[in-house]
Amino acid sequence: MYVDEKLSEGDYLLEGYTKYSFCNDTTGMLSGRKIRVVKNIAQNDQRTKKGKDSDLRFDLFPEGGNLVSGISSRLAFKATDGKGLPVNVEGTLYIDDNPAITFKSRHDGMGVFSLTPSVGKKYQIKLKDGKSYSLPAIYSQGISFQLLKQDREWMEFVISQTEGLPEQNVYLLGQIRGIICCVAKGRLKNNLKIKIPAMEFPSQGIVEFTLFNSAMQPLAERLVYVHPEKRLNISIESDKNSYVLREKATLKIKVTDNDGKPIQTNLSISVFDKIYINPADPTNILTHCYLTSQIRGIIYNPAYYFDEENKDRMEAMDLLLLTQGWRRYVWSSDRSPYHGEIFLSDEISGIQTVRSKKKSKETQSMEQLIQVSGAKGNSAFVWADSTGNFTVGTDMMKEVRGGYVYLKPMLSKEFKPKLEITDYFSLIDSLRKNKSSYYPIMNLSKTIGGQVVDMPVVSNDSTILLDEVVVTALGIEKKASSLTYATQKVNGDELTRAKDANFINSLNGKIAGVSINKSGSGVGGATRVVMRGAKSIEGDNNALYVVDGIPLFNTNMGNTDSGIMGEGKAGTEGIADFNPEDIESISILSGPSAAALYGSSAANGVVLITTKKGQEGKLQISFSSSSEFSKAYMMPEFQNTYGNKEGMFESWGDKLARPNSYDPKSDFFNTGTNFINSLTLSTGTKQNQTFASVSSTNSKGIVPNNSYDRLNFTIRNTATFLDDKLQLDLGASYVKQEDKNMVSQGQYWNPVISAYLFPRGEDFDDIKTFERYDQSRNIPIQYWPIADATYGSQNPYWTAYRNIATNEKSRYMFNVGLSYKITDWMNLAGRYRMDDTHVQFERKVYATSDQKFAEGKKGLYDYSNYKDRQEYADFMLNINKQFNDFNISANLGYSYSNYWSLARGYKGTLLGVTNLFAASNIDPSNGRISEDGGDSRVRNHAIFANVELGWRSMLYLTLTGRNDWNSRLVNTSEESFFYPSVGLSGIISEMVKLPEFISYLKVRGSYTEVGSPVSQSGLTPGTVTTPIIGGALAPTGIYPFTDFKAERTRSYELGLSVRLWNKLSAEVTYYKSNTYNQTFIGDLPEFSGYKQIYLQAGNVQNHGWEASLGYRDSFGDFSFSSNLTFSRNVNEIKEMVENYRTDMSPEPINVPEVRKDNGRVILKVGGSINDIYANTFLKKDSQGYVEIKQDGSYGLEQGEPVFLGKTSPDFNLGWSNSLSYKGFGLSFLINGRFGGVVTSSTQAILDRFGVSKASAEARDAGGVLLPGQGRVDAQSYYQLIGTGDYTTSGYYVYSATNIRLQELTLSYRFPDLWFKNVLKDVTLSFIANNPWMLYSKAPHDPELTPSVGTYGQGNDYFMQPSVRSFGFGIKFKL
Repeated sequence: MYVDEKLSEGDYLLEGYTKYSFCNDTTGMLSGRKIRVVKNIAQNDQRTKKGKDSDLRFDLFPEGGNLVSGISSRLAFKATDGKGLPVNVEGTLYIDDNPAITFKSRHDGMGVFSLTPSVGKKYQIKLKDGKSYSLPAIYSQGISFQLLKQDREWMEFVISQTEGLPEQNVYLLGQIRGIICCVAKGRLKNNLKIKIPAMEFPSQGIVEFTLFNSAMQPLAERLVYVHPEKRLNISIESDKNSYVLREKATLKIKVTDNDGKPIQTNLSISVFDKIYINPADPTNILTHCYLTSQIRGIIYNPAYYFDEENKDRMEAMDLLLLTQGWRRYVWSSDRSPYHGEIFLSDEISGIQTVRSKKKSKETQSMEQLIQVSGAKGNSAFVWADSTGNFTVGTDMMKEVRGGYVYLKPMLSKEFKPKLEITDYFSLIDSLRKNKSSYYPIMNLSKTIGGQVVDMPVVSNDSTILLDEVVVTALGIEKKASSLTYATQKVNGDELTRAKDANFINSLNGKIAGVSINKSGSGVGGATRVVMRGAKSIEGDNNALYVVDGIPLFNTNMGNTDSGIMGEGKAGTEGIADFNPEDIESISILSGPSAAALYGSSAANGVVLITTKKGQEGKLQISFSSSSEFSKAYMMPEFQNTYGNKEGMFESWGDKLARPNSYDPKSDFFNTGTNFINSLTLSTGTKQNQTFASVSSTNSKGIVPNNSYDRLNFTIRNTATFLDDKLQLDLGASYVKQEDKNMVSQGQYWNPVISAYLFPRGEDFDDIKTFERYDQSRNIPIQYWPIADATYGSQNPYWTAYRNIATNEKSRYMFNVGLSYKITDWMNLAGRYRMDDTHVQFERKVYATSDQKFAEGKKGLYDYSNYKDRQEYADFMLNINKQFNDFNISANLGYSYSNYWSLARGYKGTLLGVTNLFAASNIDPSNGRISEDGGDSRVRNHAIFANVELGWRSMLYLTLTGRNDWNSRLVNTSEESFFYPSVGLSGIISEMVKLPEFISYLKVRGSYTEVGSPVSQSGLTPGTVTTPIIGGALAPTGIYPFTDFKAERTRSYELGLSVRLWNKLSAEVTYYKSNTYNQTFIGDLPEFSGYKQIYLQAGNVQNHGWEASLGYRDSFGDFSFSSNLTFSRNVNEIKEMVENYRTDMSPEPINVPEVRKDNGRVILKVGGSINDIYANTFLKKDSQGYVEIKQDGSYGLEQGEPVFLGKTSPDFNLGWSNSLSYKGFGLSFLINGRFGGVVTSSTQAILDRFGVSKASAEARDAGGVLLPGQGRVDAQSYYQLIGTGDYTTSGYYVYSATNIRLQELTLSYRFPDLWFKNVLKDVTLSFIANNPWMLYSKAPHDPELTPSVGTYGQGNDYFMQPSVRSFGFGIKFKL
């Protein structure tokens, strides 16, 4: 090594660089050694001066490489003395001169603490000895990479980036001793979690996890030690006890793994004299192979980390990897201006000068020769140019060889030539940054000690693309690549982007194979969710909801449907009680194969909800608020040019001189509001994490005096004990909810009907003062000057404010989960959940209301108390074991569920004080006690098993079995039922080499049977309860059937998953299911003593396709993602009841068809559950023309039912998009339903009363045109066909096809520096829900539903109109 003679004597640190590492400041990735420079060796004390013990060195190491402003980080430290030996320290971190964090060493001078740095603040560390140190540089923008959690099975990493950085794809590569074992891909927006299974790494050792961006540039790196438990048992047997010098020794070596199985190994053997054994030696083969050879610098006492007696050895190992194993990459725009130029080149360059002035003139402008010689005598020549500059290239350096190079001028001595070598070091010193070396320099003598043998390196040249881990049935986590059925996942951000009082509505259009219909009862109403078609004729076809692996009975207090007349009590549902801010993600298990482990409840698919847990780190507070304002949108078209005749409610009067200005959209419906505010807290340590939230939802509907308010409190704590073997998960929630005047449709209690039919010749402003004081009665009485006894019996405002129906709900939920790791591949888990709901319902009907409501002169009071309880418990043994190329994952368990509900109430007219609504004021002679739900108890016991066998992470076989004992089948011939499932999936891209553009290809298939008990309790012998009507028993006359069996659904599905160019992904699924043992009622002969009998027969088939296509890409600061979903389901009834034989009837029973929904729906072979019919039309003659009599009259004729269509769509499409540029974000969702029909009773009655636009246009045209016959009187025509009943609905059939812009969100995320990093991730959003109906021909929104039931779909009977909403939202973190 050449050292400039000008260098002064002293001790120096010699560091080695590469061109890249110097220019880009990859501090810490350097080699270094202490050297001493002396000029006279003879006069120098050759002993290097040893550092003093008091010379403390204190270094800091941010996990992942850098401290980034606004991102929680872990900062490791290491303290050594002058000799490089560890020193335990204690100290305090001061922020802006205020003490903030105290810390101390945990092992050998090393420790770690957490902080969230912020640019602009002053940070200083003060140790107890008084010394102060600054923190490493804090970057205003960047990426943080941290190990969040590690156990024997998983490593969980969190990647975070600051505001302003574009959304991007990142790759996490894991390699052990140069062998790439896994690559995980994710989409980084703000935060990204990646879970890596430890099983991907075959042996013990240090794994280098390197984070790359989409250009495959390394961003950060972290070392992790894996599989410390994997050891080998090695026995060595020699042929002799002792040997002479150089005698041949024969050894028999046997190597087995932990299970005692022989294993092929590569071994290192150390042979030495026995007298040199030193048990205290800190180094050996094990420490060298697994630690010291892979970590720079000399490690103090490396054997400590491999001694199992040291309980904290792995924590200490992680501290070592955080400090001496610290890595950093810097890829930023702030690079050295000399980046790309040559530094520390192998070339030698310089200049030759002459010191003789005379000779200098002679040699000017002449090229001069210079000899280059190597140490071995090899020589070459190089020319200096006219200015004397020369370069010895790398090729010439190779030619001369040797450790030294001699340069000799070929000029004579009289020229006094001198060669000066270009010195790079002055340039380097001017450019270099203040770099610290991050490793100790130690002088330790090496001794030979005993050996500890461990598992050797196992070669593995495969690279595994790790899929996202998804949550499946019972909360079991699996790799998506192993699944044999279709699953879809929606992140919690999708639910909170445009909030709804019932978050289930936010799923619409975002998942394939799922039909979601929003309630017509307004804010907070129940939502209908059907997956892959209706399967049961009598049962509930709605999906099952599961929260954190535990099924939820989605109770709705029995009241989600107002009924066709509106006589029922519309309300909300249990799932709507959840705060969307508490939800981490939602997985959709649309097929029975996916949900088979849940048993009978899951035959219709599962919405699997995973809630948030606390995270390790300091307290983080998040706040979000959204405000939306809604207006009525999809409504019928009204007329305002024809008035009513005096005293008449119908608007069939003369044409008005001036059009009436009344419009229900603006004059009756209000501006609805929806305010949702949420505050969440998360904090925790490695062993204990806590999450808590509080949220409020305050909504007012567009119908006057309709409101929905909800308050949520949630807390969840997760803790580990016994060296992380025992995990306890506790959660509790409280919901307080109130709603007022929720009506989905119908005539009763519905102010919409009077508002729509209000006579157009009257003054609507006049009736807004809906009550006037009656001096004679001393009470306010209803003001409604013109009425119709059936359709307009009350002032719409009186209905809204004086026929009040309220629900007050209190709900308490508690859950506990306990799991214990028996071994690294086996654990035992148990869970329990209790869910109590209490609801108080009141209906107050004021005096002077319509008598069919008030029933008297003083008013009516109706109240009831509803309560239900849900209990669930399960116990599972979970196994996940690797056997060479095979992996087995098994779950064995037992579950118990119990549900009951009961509603008791009292109702009657008021007796004493008018409008005093109290039980004590009810007339006893009129009071009626109500009780409902006594037969609602359902109890279920089950055992289940699931086994997944994987081979080389490319082929998976899944077997599932479950047996249920359900209380609804007690005392029958089949009290329990078993159902199996089998699935197979193969990752073709892992099996064979495919074209490079195919990044991933998987095929899968499954077959499943799922059972479901009969649709209600109290049908089997011993459980039948005779109802009491009017205080007397009212036998049903139905024979207590003993042959009930479970309703069985047999299904299979085939699927394909593909990713192209790692940007385009597609998923296609074909499925087919048949549901048998449908429940019917057949007639019995009179001599049997009964009227009817339950029968089980029939077969309902569903088959269809589901597909999704997704694309993600980024271009610099711009990122884009798009997802298209497609769903098609065909429902067909294959069998009804044919020749059913029973001992109760001498003749076989046949049920060729069943009528539902008052005859509107007819079920028969070849049809579907969604078919609707009409049977009454204008009477026609033999030529097909309307039969008009001599007097001009014509009439209706009832005949055979005519098929109108089906209320289900032919297919659905959803297209969601998200774009971001720096802090700006734009997302929108277009949703389309194609095919199917709807009917409108509303339009029929509007025509009948002459308030529709069609009725006015007909009058303007001179009547209604009958094709081929001329025009007839509009009033007589519409009053004939506009019954509103299903029988004449054939005249009011509309295409249900509609395309809409369903969601639109524009957001901007402000830089944290704007708020001095006090507020972080501040995001302001503009929100639009249902802003634009692109196409629809129906007079109402075809997607609204009045009911979650199977029947009653596709008809509008004065439902509230759909709304479009605009608003804004803000969220931030503290």
